[in-house]
Amino acid sequence: WRYNSLYNCLQENEGILSWDEGMDALEAVHMNCPWSAIYELNNRAIYVAINNNYDDIAYTDLENFDFTIYVGVPDQETTNSGNSTLKSFPNPFMDQTQIRFNLSVTEHIMLTVFDRSGRQVATLADEVFTDGEHSISWDGRDSSGNLLPSGIYLCSLKSGNNNQTIQVILNTR
Repeated sequence: WRYNSLYNCLQENEGILSWDEGMDALEAVHMNCPWSAIYELNNRAIYVAINNNYDDIAYTDLENFDFTIYVGVPDQETTNSGNSTLKSFPNPFMDQTQIRFNLSVTEHIMLTVFDRSGRQVATLADEVFTDGEHSISWDGRDSSGNLLPSGIYLCSLKSGNNNQTIQVILNTR
């Protein structure tokens, strides 16, 4: 039943899950597992939950074996309105992440990145988008083209009366 459940989850999502969605799927079927792992091929990384602790995730960069533990990683999505959804994948990322959102109407949007202190570091979009799904790449650089240091950044989408913010984790080499 465990493998069937995971198979069905992958089928429902066309084989694409973010690392936190994958951990949620593993947590739903765990049975006192000493560890559960997600292998992120695009990001060349492994995410591991140890001893059924799905709140504190260990992340290992496979290129240089940097090891980080994200303690109490919050949900990746915070929504203040039902007008659009905001997600990023991969997250955490090294080279680039795709910021995805869906609009129900054509409207002007502002997509901005802030550091943890609230300082605006990049504007990814400031224009009118049609209704539907959209994706914008971010390579972890500020508005001047400088690569930002590893850390947690806040990506904010403002559209009409809607304001959403997600955390994006940058892991530089």
